[in-house]
Amino acid sequence: MATFTITLNSINQSLSIGDTVYTVAVQNVFDGDNTDSTIDSNNGNPTAVGTVSGINTTTNVVTITTDLTITADQFNDTHMALFSKSGIVNTSGVSGYYATVKMKNNGTAEAKLFSVGSEIV
Repeated sequence: MATFTITLNSINQSLSIGDTVYTVAVQNVFDGDNTDSTIDSNNGNPTAVGTVSGINTTTNVVTITTDLTITADQFNDTHMALFSKSGIVNTSGVSGYYATVKMKNNGTAEAKLFSVGSEIV
């Protein structure tokens, strides 16, 4: 297996070691009056290029381990890099935590509760 590094302007805080990295070619889309719409469209299907094996948030360098021969045109201004989490490890829902909540209406009028939610950071 080979490794290569890419330097980014900034690293998404969700990127983790073990994530799969993909690339896809993009092209500018122009409006009817031939002005740049600032929208890019993908030009094909994403290609898996490897797995994140190192992240340096100080220098914004990501190390990727791969079995492929990576060319410079896979990481340039005409390509977009994406990443995905493992579906086995990253399942939805919180595991191992619980909360007990008591809600009380101190008013004299009837009240309806439509939704209760939480955010875990």
